[in-house]
Amino acid sequence: MFIKGNGQYIEYDEVIKVLLERSKQGNSIVVGCDSQRKKRKHIFVIAIAAVDEGNGG
Repeated sequence: MFIKGNGQYIEYDEVIKVLLERSKQGNSIVVGCDSQRKKRKHIFVIAIAAVDEGNGG
């Protein structure tokens, strides 16, 4: 399973590491499904943004 993060596909295990690191840094993490790519089972888009940016989901 591959995850799209920061414009490139990375392995799922690597994403888990990123999520743990980002959560420790106090950053908000948004996980969603990329509906534009239906050729694969599920492509999750990891959008990592600083809390102070305040981007709405």
